[in-house]
Amino acid sequence: MKSLNWLVLSILLLMMGSNISNAQTPQARQFLNEVSKRYDSFTTMAASFTLTISNEDAGLQENKKGEVKISGEKYVVEMDDLMRVCDGASIWTFFKEDDEVQINEFDPEEQELSPAELFTIYEKDYDAKIIDEQELNGSSYYIIDLHPLEPEEHPYHSVRVTINKDSQLIQEARIKAKNGTDFIYSISEFHYNQIMDGATFSFDPDDHGDIDIIDLR
Repeated sequence: MKSLNWLVLSILLLMMGSNISNAQTPQARQFLNEVSKRYDSFTTMAASFTLTISNEDAGLQENKKGEVKISGEKYVVEMDDLMRVCDGASIWTFFKEDDEVQINEFDPEEQELSPAELFTIYEKDYDAKIIDEQELNGSSYYIIDLHPLEPEEHPYHSVRVTINKDSQLIQEARIKAKNGTDFIYSISEFHYNQIMDGATFSFDPDDHGDIDIIDLR
């Protein structure tokens, strides 16, 4: 379960970033550039999401709810069974069911996954194409397919994002992993430019009772 939770968190952090591929269609490239400018203008971001994980061959079907808050390189992601906090110096990953927290040094140069990519997954060497336009609850959305240009570098082979044409905010991301697992992230609430103090991005083991601390710094 811990390995699945880690994969879930990793893919989540891959969803909020620049190297837009020239292989994209001009319409997709222009629209995603505008979306990028929109997200880059936010000083902080906070979102509530629902995650559905399914794998028919493995008989897997799970639904999770979570929240994420981001301010620069600092972030906190929390779900029912997992919490990850980065204070800009260290990363604390708390596996709630195991009563265990792992601490790693934060190094932005070596960081494989950046929370800044949570809502701009399309910016890092992806081929993007608008495949459809849909009307939902009175709003218009672009449906955009993303494929990594270097698939061997990624644990998934395709991502489909749904983006509101007017607000330029991502509503949903469907991620197909190479192991046959599908991840669907639906953003239910999104707030930006909120005031977040330092305590938001801190982890105190004493607040979580008797837990094992594994310091890997």
